Amino acid sequence: MNAALATLPILVTLGLLAARVRALYAALAALATAVVVTLTSFRQPAGDLGRAELHMLPTVVELAAILFGGILLSELMSRTGTQKRLGDWIGGSAGTAARAVLLVQLGVTPFAESLTGFGIGVVVAIPLLRQLGLSAPKAAVVGLLGLVTVPWGSLAPGSLVAAELGGDLPPGTPRRTVRMSVPCGPPRRQAG
Repeated sequence: MNAALATLPILVTLGLLAARVRALYAALAALATAVVVTLTSFRQPAGDLGRAELHMLPTVVELAAILFGGILLSELMSRTGTQKRLGDWIGGSAGTAARAVLLVQLGVTPFAESLTGFGIGVVVAIPLLRQLGLSAPKAAVVGLLGLVTVPWGSLAPGSLVAAELGGDLPPGTPRRTVRMSVPCGPPRRQAG
């Protein structure tokens, strides 16, 4: 029962997004759902919740600063025309639309993600993919698939939160993460 209640904010978000509610309102509804579920179903003393919030505050500030930086980068690139120039250059250099999409998916997204992590590679890639002619859903899927080529970057938020909540990560976690990403690497040609 607790697990089902804990998934409720995620289900609310997905349901609202599927109903084409703006992302900001879906996020706010999910936050409100999480607060209501926490206060009504997971009864914890207010002091415990306050201490937990204070304990997690540095992590939240760190995540917010990185995410804000990535969104600011994307907005600056858009407003200064850099995003359009980069998209034009990629489109012209690649020769075909398919090659341009692959260049963004397998080059730009992993590069931006490796530099910043936290999913920022997608924030940079999706506008480029839209400029190259992909629909919004296809651009989102291709951008997210680009994260698969970065074994550690987009896993950083969850790993950071887990390390903060449970102590240090178990030894070898980065190595195991890379090994799990290997099957997702580019396909190799078969001989014969």
